[in-house]
Amino acid sequence: MDDCNLEKAPILEDLGRYIEAGELRAAAGDTIDAIRLFILGGDQDLAAQCLCDAFWEQMPYSMTVTELNAETVRALEEVSNGINVATPQLKNEVCTLSTISLSLRFTNGLRQLDMFRALLAGDEVTLGILSEVFCGSDDARQEAAGLRCLDYLSQQEQVIDSMTFEEVEQLQARLQLFGTRFRKLSRGQNLQASASVQRLFGFKLEDTGVEATVFPTSCIPTLAGQKLSIKGSGEKGNLVVNAQELGFWIAQFVAQRLVSVLYNYGAACLRSKPFSSLCYAYLEGWKQDCECRRLHYRKEEVPQFYNKQVRLYLKQLHVLSQGEPWEFGERVTQRK
Repeated sequence: MDDCNLEKAPILEDLGRYIEAGELRAAAGDTIDAIRLFILGGDQDLAAQCLCDAFWEQMPYSMTVTELNAETVRALEEVSNGINVATPQLKNEVCTLSTISLSLRFTNGLRQLDMFRALLAGDEVTLGILSEVFCGSDDARQEAAGLRCLDYLSQQEQVIDSMTFEEVEQLQARLQLFGTRFRKLSRGQNLQASASVQRLFGFKLEDTGVEATVFPTSCIPTLAGQKLSIKGSGEKGNLVVNAQELGFWIAQFVAQRLVSVLYNYGAACLRSKPFSSLCYAYLEGWKQDCECRRLHYRKEEVPQFYNKQVRLYLKQLHVLSQGEPWEFGERVTQRK
């Protein structure tokens, strides 16, 4: 923000043009003051989106709270919860942002703000519901949010061994969503130019399209290692890399991540009860109080059991097929 705009923002505020003043404050990185102005202007969604933009910069793909971003993230969290804000009026207004329903009638900024709250709290139930909401939209911001939710959930340990048929079906549905979204992303062209990919991985494509600026909080420097050509660095710790190389690396990384998640899930499912065999000692009535790990069904229940299990196996094949390579030759090799 130049000196002219610095002087313009308070003038616009005095004139009651709060939204315009807030946009100038947001461009300068003054998140809290920008939120205050957006709320005064009656646009809570814009206020929430401003806060979300700051959250995205601090917590892109795979990033949690670390020494690098802890202070900033906690400050943003306090703002989102209406704590430690500039005035009592702002505190009361921002508190209204905390009352967020998962209903589709709420706007994008509010839902994304709820996503970051859920990430910080480790709320898997909320993230699961939000992932379905986000993935139902083609908006770049929502698409990035959907991928962020799905990847977080894929990293959480699942106690599959004791799951019921219904619980395994729910897990399969979520993994199917994860598979289709990450498969689509891995097969995209020029990923470095995608607004949702830039938001998700924490970088910005320069106007020339040749170079990309990677934020200090991004996972790219850690995960990419020596695979990218570093062109330079900025004052705030930003790295400048070759944009095309970055796009290729993201596609490869996402494909590997997809196969890894599906492979681990497939191996774990083989140990779960719904995929196990029947206990014939119980089935034939030889042992009425059997406590083995196999499934215990009576003879009259067997047809229903096999129908459920066949549906699970068919769904399982469909879910795992999302990780197949694009090339036919590679696909045959992986199947073997």
